[in-house]
Amino acid sequence: MSATPNPPQSGEWTVAGLTRLPPDLRYELINGRLVILASPTFMHQEICLAVYEALKRNCPRGLRPALDLSLRVDDRNEPRPDVLVANPARGRRTPLPIEDAVVVAEVVSPTSTIRDQRDKVELYARAGVKAYWLIDPYHDRLVLTEWTLVGDAYQITAKTDGVFTTEVPWPVTLDLPALLRHCNELFGPPEDDAP
Repeated sequence: MSATPNPPQSGEWTVAGLTRLPPDLRYELINGRLVILASPTFMHQEICLAVYEALKRNCPRGLRPALDLSLRVDDRNEPRPDVLVANPARGRRTPLPIEDAVVVAEVVSPTSTIRDQRDKVELYARAGVKAYWLIDPYHDRLVLTEWTLVGDAYQITAKTDGVFTTEVPWPVTLDLPALLRHCNELFGPPEDDAP
């Protein structure tokens, strides 16, 4: 088991400082803030796999979906999205350069809400990622919000708890009610006190 590192006195981390971390530690660096990632739930992983499969279905040659890979943005940012689509040509290295990513998807967890809904929207738009999807499973429905890059900023182009379809950057369909039914069959209905 890895010990949690002590942050620098200033509270600010850079990519160079990440080399001091244990190699098996799951983390993200967002705006100079080191975030130790908790183990995901079974439901979280099931949603990630469904997103992966939806993206893989019509994925063009030269691109490939992947799960849980770090992306190098700049000296203060190394996010680790749940699902991404990138050029696999540099697939033997980590982190991947953000320029290789064309779609990034995050599944909201109780500890990631602000990072996923605010910090990463700004970060991925600034880095030029064409599409960012956010799936929120912590209610009685799954809600997917799609941000699409227009110029140098994101615009919300879809927000649904129904069947999500998009053409950006290729045709993708994800049946959110069917995915929720599947998750409820596997894991039971949401608990009243769940976040």
